[in-house]
Amino acid sequence: MKKVLVMMSTYNGQFYLKQQLDSLISQEGVDLTIYIRDDGSGDNTKDIIKEYATLYPCIQYEFGENLGYAKSFWRIFEIQEAYDYYAFCDQDDVWKSDKLIRAITKLEEIEKHDQIPALYASDAVSVDNDMQVLSEKTFNPPGVLSFYRSLQISTVPGCTFVFNRYAFELASLYKGFMESHDWALYNIVSSFGKIVLDDESRILYRIHGNNTIGKTSRFQVLMTKIKRLFKKPPRTRSRFAKDFYDCYKDGLSAEYADAAYKLGYYRLSRKKGALLFDRRFKGLTFKFMVLLNRV
Repeated sequence: MKKVLVMMSTYNGQFYLKQQLDSLISQEGVDLTIYIRDDGSGDNTKDIIKEYATLYPCIQYEFGENLGYAKSFWRIFEIQEAYDYYAFCDQDDVWKSDKLIRAITKLEEIEKHDQIPALYASDAVSVDNDMQVLSEKTFNPPGVLSFYRSLQISTVPGCTFVFNRYAFELASLYKGFMESHDWALYNIVSSFGKIVLDDESRILYRIHGNNTIGKTSRFQVLMTKIKRLFKKPPRTRSRFAKDFYDCYKDGLSAEYADAAYKLGYYRLSRKKGALLFDRRFKGLTFKFMVLLNRV
């Protein structure tokens, strides 16, 4: 069986954590290790983790200071022990028992032909607190994004990600700025390897008070996106692109290096015009935010 490390960051997750851990323990056909980094919880989350670690030796954990979810996840990339595959996991979802083995089968199809970084992702079935299905399609990703498009937007939930050893080793080199761990990993793998998007979801994505994705009208979705554009910290895309370029420039193709450099350094040089008229970067919203120096 393949050795798999499930990477979880927890924070005040006492209400749903047990159900998620039960679903992880029930994964079929893999040699499973679960590594949990608690990001400074103040409720009973740590007690639940210790309880389950006593019952299941496959669970390892550390209790750390509050870093925020992205940095907390990325801290787990410091693990030295080698695994065949790795997976991101949220604290409040539920995985179907074949989630990991299905993802591994998809990744192995890539690895038959190329020994490269590879990442599996899918949509998610959204459910309410009582596990009643709200929607079979939660995020509706448009397909595998090009590297240029993935620098601009994120469409696939990181809680579905499963990736191989090559992707883990490559990502562990990155120490720069990130808005989210999953968006960072998607860009890293997209630039050096391949991404496979599964049509079927193998996770139940819980919608609750701390998660605003749910049954909303198209107008509400549009207004939410517009509000987020101006509420989110400015220049997150360019800050990541700059650090990404500085970290990986020696291994990137000339085209990808040029794109990352243009986005990363457009505010620090006379590259704004070059970025605005670069056809690889699409979307009026993106162009507008470039003009405002907010990308």
